Amino acid sequence: MRKLLLQLFCILTFLFSVTFGYKILLYNPKFAQSHVTFTGKLADTLAAAGHEV
Repeated sequence: MRKLLLQLFCILTFLFSVTFGYKILLYNPKFAQSHVTFTGKLADTLAAAGHEV
């Protein structure tokens, strides 16, 4: 019984993590190369996680 509940919990957690992606708007300032690099990597990471950037 406990194993069944754990499996059900894992399946539901996976389904919720896959289906809920956010739409995120990022503004990339062009005044410093470090800001451009950081914001670009942040946008890539968010997009890879399933969000719409």
